[in-house]
Amino acid sequence: MNNDFALEINEKYTRVSEIKYDTKNKKIELISLASEPTTPLFFSSENEKIVEKQGEVISKLYGTLKNKSRTAHVIIPDGYTFSQIIEMPKLKEKELLSAIHYQADEFIPMPIEETSMDLEILREDPKTHKVLLLIVASPRKIVSQVEKSVEMAGLIPDTLENELSACGRLFSEAVTFKGNATLILNFGFSNSSIYLVDNQLSLIMVARTLKIGLDLFVRDIMVNLNWEEKKVYEVLKTIGLNKDASYNIESIVMPLLKELFQELEKMVAMARDKYNLRVEEIQIFNFDNYIAQLPQKIQAYFSLPTQSVNLAQNLVANPLAQSNSKDISSYVSVIAANLR
Repeated sequence: MNNDFALEINEKYTRVSEIKYDTKNKKIELISLASEPTTPLFFSSENEKIVEKQGEVISKLYGTLKNKSRTAHVIIPDGYTFSQIIEMPKLKEKELLSAIHYQADEFIPMPIEETSMDLEILREDPKTHKVLLLIVASPRKIVSQVEKSVEMAGLIPDTLENELSACGRLFSEAVTFKGNATLILNFGFSNSSIYLVDNQLSLIMVARTLKIGLDLFVRDIMVNLNWEEKKVYEVLKTIGLNKDASYNIESIVMPLLKELFQELEKMVAMARDKYNLRVEEIQIFNFDNYIAQLPQKIQAYFSLPTQSVNLAQNLVANPLAQSNSKDISSYVSVIAANLR
């Protein structure tokens, strides 16, 4: 394990983490963990002042770290990337890259020359002579924006990947799930992702990104109840989807919940029909703890055990792990980014 740190930038928060990882016992020791609000409009504006302000946010978080390595592993949301997991014949590197560029038009809705692309071999099958590949592409404008902000903080962006790529390592190398298959809901701010994990292989087999996230829930409530944003966040976190509460938030956000349930249903069906996998549980992370009762609502709908991703069995007991025990699922991606 190197001495670099991990930096995650999403639309709402910027998060950092430092860990020590015991590969033999699959134990993660948290060294540093912190977050600060991301500069508004960071992903949607190319304004130099916004980039500078985000650099200041990163610099402030860097000051909380114990290790002063200036090399960072950077994570951006799945919603700002295009990802595909595909099976291909095992080819030489040059032939593989050529074949991938030929197929890229199928999942990248923009000119290839305007993207930065990376690929990772997830698994090789010696019997079929095929490889399972994760292909990730991101608009070069986004990559440049992120790199500039990191460099303005006086740091070096050593690697840049999306949440899917980082979490794939976490779920294959450190965190294991019981049963046949697990659905992982990365409940994000403006976009969310669903990962199907084959628990026997400890491997993400397929991922889907959808335009549903915490921000849509917040905006719907603000419009319907004419509330300030601050009050919406407070009520969602304390009362949430509790039907017996003084505010019936569930009725307002039900269309969004139904859309989310439908997307999860599609993945359950895909697991069964395409991969012959039986989904036995649903795990949630990222902004899951911003809506009280969300796991319970999903569990009631699917009759499947549903909970926030719990890293407790993998964490070394220390004061930092204890103080962040309720919010640890928010840091899953940035912790995963350290597993290199």
